[in-house]
Amino acid sequence: MAFASFSPVDIDEMLSQLATWTSTALGWTSNWSGGQLTLEPKVGEAVFTLSSEPDSYLDTGVPQLVLLTSEGTESFETVLSHVYSTSVCWLFGGAEPEPWLHIIIQVTPGTYRHAYLGYLERYGTWTGGAICDANQVGRLHASTSTSAQYYAFDHAHSHTLFSQESYWEYGRPVARLGGVMVGGHGEAGQKGHARFGNFDNSTHRVPLDTPVAGGGPVENYAQAVANPGVAPYSGEAPLAPITIFADITRNGNWTPLGRVCGIRLVNIDDFSPEQEIAYAGRTWRVFPLVRKPPSATNEPHSGNRGIAVLQDEV
Repeated sequence: MAFASFSPVDIDEMLSQLATWTSTALGWTSNWSGGQLTLEPKVGEAVFTLSSEPDSYLDTGVPQLVLLTSEGTESFETVLSHVYSTSVCWLFGGAEPEPWLHIIIQVTPGTYRHAYLGYLERYGTWTGGAICDANQVGRLHASTSTSAQYYAFDHAHSHTLFSQESYWEYGRPVARLGGVMVGGHGEAGQKGHARFGNFDNSTHRVPLDTPVAGGGPVENYAQAVANPGVAPYSGEAPLAPITIFADITRNGNWTPLGRVCGIRLVNIDDFSPEQEIAYAGRTWRVFPLVRKPPSATNEPHSGNRGIAVLQDEV
């Protein structure tokens, strides 16, 4: 796998460097042109297109990273919101067991944004599995607040990696919640892709004829496996795999599709942001889902929910 960090002046510079890094370090097909970066981890399969756009509603002009996943006639989109600074950017990626890329941007000291793209480590022999999602933080309505206070990471107006359908009322449609390509899954038939919503919870804002997926850090299931009773200060630092489930036929039955490559859930109570830890003979770097307690001005904390990213070379 590969790892890099740098300090771009803005999202465009980050994408320019990402184009070079994914090509040289990961061997992906990449092209940076006209303000768009296209990435093709597997030639002839999914194409990921990354670009920058300004927020057009409450935070007018604040940059956000747009990630579009396309394969054949299917496509879905997600947004990494409120990237008002790119003071530090971390890139992590690998090829095993499937190609993956994790992008982390520090927007202020202690506050982070996450975006992920690549392929699931699929359970079974089905084809497809391209996956892409990012953290999207909602903001209090201007009529109720003039402080630009963002909603908590687990609020209905926010969306975190692989979880939460979000109301996205203020001009941010549910169609931008990321997803996973499921067209090759036997149960999926011609369903194409599943949008991320709420696993083991009500999901009513995703159209009923569309598969829905989930399994990210805010889900009850994910929290149960992320905290298996081993204290984080014990030195064992349990890192829980992120399993993606899908209700493909929308009958309330959730099928495990596969595992997200390269990242794990971790309780970061006794770890510092960006800290390296050793686990099962590998080196990981841990980050808050948004930020550790306490909250900063206008940025609610995300408790002890953390993301551990595989960093060492193999």
